[in-house]
Amino acid sequence: MYLKIASAHWANTAIIIFVIVPFVETLTPDLLFQVYTVLLADMFSYPVYRLLDPVGHFNRFVLGPLLGRNQAIVNSYFQATEWR
Repeated sequence: MYLKIASAHWANTAIIIFVIVPFVETLTPDLLFQVYTVLLADMFSYPVYRLLDPVGHFNRFVLGPLLGRNQAIVNSYFQATEWR
């Protein structure tokens, strides 16, 4: 799973940029900074999103009390977010 995600990120940041940008402009400092920015944002934004878990909080504090007709339905909204 990790290799699949890492290869998809690598393809999005390296291969697509290599195909789109002409070879003469490949190693310009501006393009390298753009790739660095994408990788840095990718490194921090997704783990922070996973730690904050906005969808899980919405399920627990809005949908659970609002749509819970019985205890089994409320318990289904309070299940933890699956991590892999």
